[in-house]
Amino acid sequence: MLDKMFLAGWHIKILKIAAIIFVSILCYKILKYILYKNENKNGERELDHRTRTFNRLVISILRALTVVISQLCILKVVGFNIQSLMAGLGLASVVVGLAVQDVLKDIIRGVSIIGDSYFQVGDIVRYKDMEGEVISLGLLSTKIRSLYTQNIHTISNRHFEEAEIVSSFYKKKSQCLMI
Repeated sequence: MLDKMFLAGWHIKILKIAAIIFVSILCYKILKYILYKNENKNGERELDHRTRTFNRLVISILRALTVVISQLCILKVVGFNIQSLMAGLGLASVVVGLAVQDVLKDIIRGVSIIGDSYFQVGDIVRYKDMEGEVISLGLLSTKIRSLYTQNIHTISNRHFEEAEIVSSFYKKKSQCLMI
């Protein structure tokens, strides 16, 4: 059986697949190194929340792109028709996009909140009838600790256009209460 595989050129295909995997991992590691090198070129070890969030986002996107592109290259080497596969994936992505549109709204709004510095960790905000301190900003949700009850509320980012930043008076007042 192995003799038939080697006669059919499988040994070359296996070498090509190994080369694709090696080059994919190498490219991912190099891009990740460049990203971390650029973030630390000022000699700063501590990064603000926004920079860390964007770095995690970029690394996740790089990882996903590397996996998808390497898998498509491997399928092409094995002999699959990539064009029909891509057409089917395009149609499936439209269906999935419609199914997860709320999650996509959260992600888009989360990138907007973080990118525009609309809120930052430590800001005091009012959301509906609650005032609280932002303790975590994410791509899908934001966590707020209530000033009065100390309860932690998780709010989807798509609903955060209803929130407003409260004046710094409350922030100073809450810091005085903690002392």
